[in-house]
Amino acid sequence: MGKLIKAELFKLSRTFTYKALITFSTVIGIAFGTVVVRGGFTAAGIFWVAIMGTGFLYNAALISLFAADYIAGEFANRTFAAEIACGASREALFGAKAAVFFVGLLPLLFIYDIITIAVLTVQNGFGAAWNADTAVFIISRVLFSILCNFTMGACILLAAYLARSRLATVGIGAGGAYLLHQCCINEHNPVLLKLWQFTFVYQMDAVCSGRRAEPVPFTIVAISSLVGTAALLGAALLAFCRCDLK
Repeated sequence: MGKLIKAELFKLSRTFTYKALITFSTVIGIAFGTVVVRGGFTAAGIFWVAIMGTGFLYNAALISLFAADYIAGEFANRTFAAEIACGASREALFGAKAAVFFVGLLPLLFIYDIITIAVLTVQNGFGAAWNADTAVFIISRVLFSILCNFTMGACILLAAYLARSRLATVGIGAGGAYLLHQCCINEHNPVLLKLWQFTFVYQMDAVCSGRRAEPVPFTIVAISSLVGTAALLGAALLAFCRCDLK
């Protein structure tokens, strides 16, 4: 497993599409920062820390493009078949691929936010004292972002293993995320809203838009994210083990 993970990390570092996505995220962050400076935006850096990682559709598009190339592209290139023919088990190959996939998500998810926070802090100050309470707040927001976006990533990863096509993965991943988002923000049934609270869609929307009266407690976010991610990864592994790689 360790050798497979090292090989996947090396492969990711050499992938043109991943480098292009990182560059795109950086450019978008700089462009937004420029707009902030020129537009006289008065919010401090702590404001963006509070909503970091909740750009739902933006993140869904980036994750879908990444999964399309890194996961679905391996079916088109017959890389999975070649690696299994060399002696790697499907379970080990899936585990290495999933681990590096989630590691690769972190820069994609945070570069834009880090640049924006830096620009706002330079322009308007951070807006909070640097003490233990601020550190706890920042850590909690980072963990919240990772948990929710990893669950979305696991959902899109499952789509990649089921679709086994770059185009279909982008369509299902980004399109499906958009539909889920619309269903969530337009839901008015109180019973269904209670159920939606256990989804990453609702949890992210509650933070970034203020549509919900009460944010979801972090314990519920953590438990639902961990359970959801594990279930989605289990389904993806099952799909991979049963698929025909010829």
